[in-house]
Formats: sequence, C-alpha cells, structure tokens
Amino acid sequence: MTHSGTREGLCRSLSRLIRYKGTPTAFFISGAHETLTTVSWLAQKTLRMGVDYALISRNNDVFLSHLVPSVPCYRRDHEKFSVALVRLIQRILKEPNIPPTSVKVLPEFAPGKALELVNGSDRHQ
Repeated sequence: MTHSGTREGLCRSLSRLIRYKGTPTAFFISGAHETLTTVSWLAQKTLRMGVDYALISRNNDVFLSHLVPSVPCYRRDHEKFSVALVRLIQRILKEPNIPPTSVKVLPEFAPGKALELVNGSDRHQ
C-alpha cells in the first residue's frame, strides 16, 4: 500500500484498504511515525495490535517503546555503527589511497509482544 507521505494520506489509504480488502492480518510499516498513526487509526476502528493484526515496524523510535503491547521493530545499534565508522576512518587515515569500500551495519530485530500475542499466547486478554 502506498500513501502521500502525510498522516492524512496514510489514514485515507488505510480506510480504502479496509473498505475494499477487509482488515489485513499483518502490517509491515516503513517508519516509526507511520507505525504510530496506523496503530492509533486502527484502534479507532476497535482493531487491536497483537490481537486483531500483527505489526512490524521497519524503523524504531523511542516513543514506540511506550506502546502496549510492545512493537516488533528493527533497531540500529549506535555503538556498532560508531565502532564501524571509527575503524573505517582509521583505515583511511593509515592508507589514504585505498579504494572505496562499503561497510554494512545491519539493524537487529527486536521482537515485540504484539507478535507473541498474535501467534496465540495470551490472544484473548
């Protein structure tokens, strides 16, 4: 599903999706703000994350840790990123003529309670 990039556009897209396709059983959402908008919009429709649908957020933000149940998401480890960046800078300083290289620092998946609930444990609490 695509939307205009605004909160209102996302809400319109969710409304169309549910009207034409029914409520999906799962959402994979690209951003933390979009996650918050989706969860709150669906709550207005009496649909509960972790009970009526599963949700994973591609991005994390501190405010997502306040949602109940907790949101499964991908978290970037800032310490790993800093270490990789420092090593790359040190390498370039030692060997300024080395060819460009890429360094991947992949986010870690943090499973949230919402997936556990949808998968069956505590489904009707």
